[in-house]
Amino acid sequence: YRLLRRSLTYQSLEFIGDRVLSMIILNYMIETPDVLNFTPQLMSDFAKQSESNFVLLKIANELQLCTKLGLSTSSHLRIRGSHTQCGDVVEAILGALYVQYNYQRYDDIYQWYINIPQVSELLA
Repeated sequence: YRLLRRSLTYQSLEFIGDRVLSMIILNYMIETPDVLNFTPQLMSDFAKQSESNFVLLKIANELQLCTKLGLSTSSHLRIRGSHTQCGDVVEAILGALYVQYNYQRYDDIYQWYINIPQVSELLA
């Protein structure tokens, strides 16, 4: 297991983070009575919007991730195709946190994520 953790690539962490993000959104939906009253289509739309690259980019901007990582705002802060490099960093961070702390600290990861101002605004 330790060898596996050491050999994870950025893309692997991003993939894991994408799954963690899906878990976070699902847990939020389960804990929020109003969302559970949505139709299945509205729940699906809510989940897609919550996990969208546009939202991840806003979170990356809020946390100043691109600036802190030395990425150029002109080339990296715009949506390119279906991905954003700065938004991908958010997923990689979620993946790294999950790999490091596993499910034992999931509640902390969940609370950290939903309390990011851009996420809080979206979920309100």
